[in-house]
Amino acid sequence: MKNRMAKLLLIVLIGSLLLTMASCGSGKTQETAPAAQQTTAAAEPAPTETAKEAVETEAEKEDASGESVDMDISTDDKSVDLPADYPSDVLPVYPGSYVESVVSMDKGFTIIAHSKDDPEKLVEFYKDIMADGQITAESTVDQAYTVFGTLGKYTVQLTIAPEEERDDYQTTYALMLFPA
Repeated sequence: MKNRMAKLLLIVLIGSLLLTMASCGSGKTQETAPAAQQTTAAAEPAPTETAKEAVETEAEKEDASGESVDMDISTDDKSVDLPADYPSDVLPVYPGSYVESVVSMDKGFTIIAHSKDDPEKLVEFYKDIMADGQITAESTVDQAYTVFGTLGKYTVQLTIAPEEERDDYQTTYALMLFPA
């Protein structure tokens, strides 16, 4: 059970890395802090904020290139709202889903959500949507369906798998959408 979830998360992380690399290419290099500063920062005690406040505070800071990262994670089993600029007309969230988290960065989005419907229904729903785009790679491994491709002016990765940890939901899925 945990092995499948670990595989799903690995697929999602690899896919997001590939999408990030694909959307990069500006020629800019990211600067890192000198080793002495990194050691000092690691030794500082963590603030005593709630987990959500800490994530939001850290995520809302801008990096050196002026791009910001916004993260919203559900802490009370209530679905989080999609950002106003999320292109729902391009890659909608499956109807009736519980949206657990949304990460917005550099006009790209990563959404983790859960559905009470069977995984096959979600696969068919998203295959129908991806029919309007171009599929680069598609696979099914251990009941997890993953597709990479382009949809409109976006690079897309989508992973759908059976939900193993939440009794009220049958399916967990991740949507990643970045400007092409």
